[in-house]
Amino acid sequence: MLLISDKTLKWIENYLKNPSHSLILVSRSSKDCNEIANFVAQRLLKLKSLAELEKYPFFFKVTRDKQNIKADDIRALIKTLKLKTFGDQSIRRICVVYDAQLLNNASQSALLKSLEEPPLDTVIILATTSLKKIYKTIQSRSTILNITRPSLVEFKNEFKDSKNVESFYSYTSGSVNEFIDNISKYEDLNDNTYIKTVKKFLAAGKLERLLMQDDFCNKDVSYEEILSTLKQVVYLAMQNTLLEKSEKSFFWLKYLSVIQKTEDEFQAGVSKKLSFTNLCLHL
Repeated sequence: MLLISDKTLKWIENYLKNPSHSLILVSRSSKDCNEIANFVAQRLLKLKSLAELEKYPFFFKVTRDKQNIKADDIRALIKTLKLKTFGDQSIRRICVVYDAQLLNNASQSALLKSLEEPPLDTVIILATTSLKKIYKTIQSRSTILNITRPSLVEFKNEFKDSKNVESFYSYTSGSVNEFIDNISKYEDLNDNTYIKTVKKFLAAGKLERLLMQDDFCNKDVSYEEILSTLKQVVYLAMQNTLLEKSEKSFFWLKYLSVIQKTEDEFQAGVSKKLSFTNLCLHL
């Protein structure tokens, strides 16, 4: 689902009237940023849907390979700029680099050369969670949009039938994809097959948690599902203690911080077993 703040949408509408050949989109949420990049690409090419965008012959994209984006992938993208496009509209080719914060030095150097003299029918979009990791020379040749998160009112209007919108809005910092993922899991939490395991895990001591982790491996249990359910339970416990103005809220906040660090390590490609072991020891 795509939910864009009114402020960001107005900026995009203005950009579409006079698009530059290089656009950098910046958002704390990688998924949100990538989806808005697709939305802008669709609008630039005047297509009716994302399905049409995926089939469009001159829509090219580069995605991450584990922890970075290879220079070879950027060079392959640059070769597509030599292809002759067809059609009557001014913008006929879109190149999107997702998770551009993972571009290494060689990749950015290769990309920079193309931005110096971009084809007139082309727009290159970089979707990134960190503007600091993009070369200043690339930034200077680009239009930059810092995506603003939808307001709480905009979330409430969109999710009228969902419970705890305000709590989850605060918890997810306004990230649309993270919000949808978490609130849907919350509403289905009672049906979660891992809920009993997670409650037992939280009540256990460090040694017992380590033994439980070995049991996870033997049963081929998803670390991601366990961690996600654990995060939900801890967050809801923290919310309850905050409402009660209990000192235990700091205790749950510490747990949430450790869980978030483990999630970040998962995304960075660190061994899941090693990361989960550290979690067992620090909860």
